[in-house]
Amino acid sequence: MELKKAPKYYNEKIDYSMHVKLLNFLIKKGKKEMTRGIVSSSLQKISIQQKIFSATRLLWSIFKELHSGIEVRVINKRGRQHFVPFKISYYRQTYLVTKWLLQGISLNKERLSIKSKLSKEIASIFFKNSESKKQKKDNDAKVIQYKSNIHYRW
Repeated sequence: MELKKAPKYYNEKIDYSMHVKLLNFLIKKGKKEMTRGIVSSSLQKISIQQKIFSATRLLWSIFKELHSGIEVRVINKRGRQHFVPFKISYYRQTYLVTKWLLQGISLNKERLSIKSKLSKEIASIFFKNSESKKQKKDNDAKVIQYKSNIHYRW
């Protein structure tokens, strides 16, 4: 099975899958319209600040900032745990980007609404180091640290 590479340019599949995953992560008790309003308003607010003219392009630029093509997984072999880097598909990459984005929101302990926290986290991705960028850097550091374990994949 050959993995598809993440495209270099804008792709509607990634935009749609990332948007849907973001909505599904945020939906609480089936309130889809409220969640859709939260996501669209925060994306629109940041797209105006960043002078990106559509929210879909903003999602694409978030994906470009946070995606990683390799993930570290745990493999148990002979009673030991080995951390092994694996190449991942771009659907998995969109999942990880969304997960890191929402973990950055949950680590923000300010008493703000979800809409404000989401827009603040997205803005911090472009302006300074955000929590989601720190998680991406941690993943990249683990990949470099455990690159000698690649032979455990087979």
